[in-house]
Amino acid sequence: MRQLYVIETSFKPPTSMAGKMLGEAGPSIKNRVLYVDSEGWFVTASDQYDRDGKLWKTIATFNTYRDRPVPDAKVAIWPFKRMFQTALVDENVQNGFSTVVYTPAINAEERECWYINMGIVGKDFFTPTTLAHSGH
Repeated sequence: MRQLYVIETSFKPPTSMAGKMLGEAGPSIKNRVLYVDSEGWFVTASDQYDRDGKLWKTIATFNTYRDRPVPDAKVAIWPFKRMFQTALVDENVQNGFSTVVYTPAINAEERECWYINMGIVGKDFFTPTTLAHSGH
């Protein structure tokens, strides 16, 4: 069991400048409740309410605590356990549609893909030419 902070946010009425940018209707989310992990400081879930104050969407993230992003990792292995997000579900409770995202993707060629603070790239990687070529 982990402790969570429950934070409720609400829409701030727009200033005249913001009102012009958003239009008369304002944002589609009137308020939002965030569930934040007290140790890792990440959002574990979120409830979003529409303009009428009715629950519109709920988001849940699924995490694991281990020394590697996937059980069969060969490179991305840390000397300590850390939190990894494994999936996210975005459920529209008003129309029943949902989106599921797996991280990493189930069928991804590069399954490890969480090379955080691993020293995998050197300083020469961060040149404009190398960055431009790596994006293609």
